[in-house]
Amino acid sequence: GSLYIGQIVEKPEIEYAKKHCKIDGLNQNEFLTIFGLYILDGSRLCELIGNNINHKPPIRHKGTFQLTPCLQLLREEQETHGIIIKGVRFDIGTSPQKYVHALQNFHLPFDKMTSSVLSTNGNDHNDHNNNNKNKKHME
Repeated sequence: GSLYIGQIVEKPEIEYAKKHCKIDGLNQNEFLTIFGLYILDGSRLCELIGNNINHKPPIRHKGTFQLTPCLQLLREEQETHGIIIKGVRFDIGTSPQKYVHALQNFHLPFDKMTSSVLSTNGNDHNDHNNNNKNKKHME
């Protein structure tokens, strides 16, 4: 299925997500995530990023130029939709160990993946022991 995207937020705090990122049909502590596969107005996005870089002073988020705030600005200008894909989100950017776990588990069937890949922030939040292969495991 698809859905209208109302906002794009990078790694929101859990309380913010509970208040602003709730999706009907998902459990209380389940949220959707996006990954870098976009079909969008690339020239406008580059213009928005360029505006941040060329602004006096440059507009930085968390000390660097970020794509997410520019995606949010583009979303505000142009109607944006997402496609829901059921699956597992692999976190490969927060530690070398998570990257290795993702490589070890990416090719495996859902019920054979290790719990470290299927957990978030060290807290196992899924029903993988129930072999529920269609459950959404997303932040």
